[in-house]
Amino acid sequence: MNADQTLLAHLEQLAASKSPAYARLGKVQDDRLRREAALLLDLLLSEQIAVPSAFPEPVDAVAALRAGVEKARPDRKCIGYILNCYPGWMDAVAPHAREAFLASFPELAPAVHDLNHAGMRLVLEAAANDPAILPHVAAYSMTTADAIRAIAGIAHQAAASRRIDLLQGLTAAFPAAKMEEGKDAEHLLKDLHLLTEATQAFPEALELGIALIERDISAARAACKQTAAVLGKLASNLHAGYLEDFRHILEAIGIRANGQCLRALPDLYRTHSIEGVRQFVALACQAAQSYGALAGEAFLDRRTDAAKLALP
Repeated sequence: MNADQTLLAHLEQLAASKSPAYARLGKVQDDRLRREAALLLDLLLSEQIAVPSAFPEPVDAVAALRAGVEKARPDRKCIGYILNCYPGWMDAVAPHAREAFLASFPELAPAVHDLNHAGMRLVLEAAANDPAILPHVAAYSMTTADAIRAIAGIAHQAAASRRIDLLQGLTAAFPAAKMEEGKDAEHLLKDLHLLTEATQAFPEALELGIALIERDISAARAACKQTAAVLGKLASNLHAGYLEDFRHILEAIGIRANGQCLRALPDLYRTHSIEGVRQFVALACQAAQSYGALAGEAFLDRRTDAAKLALP
C-alpha cells in the first residue's frame, strides 16, 4: 500500500474501534479545517466526551469551538452544552457580528452554561446591535453565574441604547478581579442590574452605578438596591432627572450624601417641579464645589434661609 492507502486504512480502523468521527475526519478536504477538527477530536476523546455528528465550517468556526472547549475544561457539563448549542449560535449570530463572536467565544465559553439559552439570546441580540459588547461580557466569564447573567443583561441594555461607552466604563471601574474582594463585590453586578432594569432611563442609571462603584463598592451595592426601590415609587418621567441629580450630588459631595439622595431627594421630586428641583440641586453642588461638602449638605437640607428660598 502507498502512504495514502495506509493512512486511509488506519483511519478506517480507528473509526471502527475508537470513534466514527475519524471517518468524517478523513473526508475533510481542506487541510486547515482538518487540522483544527483533528485537534478538537483529540481534545474530546481524551476527555471521553461524545463527539458531535458534524464538524462546524469554515475553519475559523471550528477553531473557535476548539479553543472554547479548551477554556471550558474541566467542566464537562459546560463542554456538552457548548457542543450541543454551538451550531445554533452560529446560525443566530448576525453576519456583521460573526467575526467578533468567534474572536470572543473562547473567553466567553466557560460561562455559556450559566448564561443558558436566555442569557445567550441576550448576548447575541446585543452583538447584533453592537459587536463591540462581546469582549466586555466575556471579561466576566470566570466569575459567578449571577454576575455573568447580570452583565449580559446590562450589555443588552447598553447595546440597545447605543451606549457601549457606558459598558466600557463599567468594566474599567469594576474589572472581574474585583469580585474576589468580598461579598459585596461578588454580588454587586446583580444589584446593579436590578437598578438598570428598574427604569427606562438606562444611561442615567448606569452612569450613577459607575459613579457609586468608583467611590465605594459596599456603598454602591446598597445604593443600587435602594435606588431601584425608590424608582419603583417615582413616576417614570422623573427617573432621568432624579438619577442625574443623584450622580451630580455624589460627584460634588461624596457618598456621605447618599442618605439625602435616597430619602429627601425623591420627596423633592414628588412635591416640586422637575425644573425647580434640578436648579436647587445645581446650587447645592455649586455650594459644595465652592465652599466644601458640608456647605453643600447644608444647602440640600435647606438649613439656611437662602436654601429654603431656592426651593420654596
